[in-house]
Amino acid sequence: MRLHILEISQFEDKLSDDEKILMIYLGNLYTDINILLKTCVCSRNTPGNNDVVNVAQFSQTFFFFEVLAGKILEGWKIIQQKYNGSKLSQEYHKALKSKDIQNYRDLKSYFKGSNKIKDIRNRYAFHYDNTLSGELLAKFNDSNKDELKIYLSEKQGNCYFHFAESIMLRSLIEDDINKPDQIYDEITEIANKLLKFIFSFFSAVIKIHNIELPELENIDMPETPSFQEVTLPYFLEK
Repeated sequence: MRLHILEISQFEDKLSDDEKILMIYLGNLYTDINILLKTCVCSRNTPGNNDVVNVAQFSQTFFFFEVLAGKILEGWKIIQQKYNGSKLSQEYHKALKSKDIQNYRDLKSYFKGSNKIKDIRNRYAFHYDNTLSGELLAKFNDSNKDELKIYLSEKQGNCYFHFAESIMLRSLIEDDINKPDQIYDEITEIANKLLKFIFSFFSAVIKIHNIELPELENIDMPETPSFQEVTLPYFLEK
């Protein structure tokens, strides 16, 4: 693989403290979102050969998307605090391409109103919302009890509480069976927009401070597989 390798020490003295702080936050956020997106894709890629595997795999994939939604919202909050409306944003906006400015505006517009990412983060991913108790109990009582199951294995890591996952999911998707795919698509779209914004920010750092981009280096690493080749099953053996 060929990579540009920039050493921070070569341009550290050009950066203000505000720039350094924002670079730390955004660099970490980029990596976290990138990892979670790949995890979502790999889990979603994993085929199942029976109903038990399919429902467990679905729950695992949805969980990763829930965590990704939470990370996205927390990341946007730090962008609001450290970038939106700041002197830094005024300076950096001048260095952004028009498509990057529009991408940033799309993100601001999305997070301005109610959205599924905010709902998932606040009610499901990072919190157990006690106000949902009545709704969850109602869905439990209204469920087809023959479809609610617990799968217990001799190994702790392969147990699966399908009934709980089913009820929580029904609450989230409001019993719309097409909604999971819509949620996947919405979270993936915003995640990619956030990655594009962060990449454009670091491109602006290079442009504003006239940082010379090093030549591409060949890095020896194992052959990188495609997304379609990597799977992440719920059930595993030691």
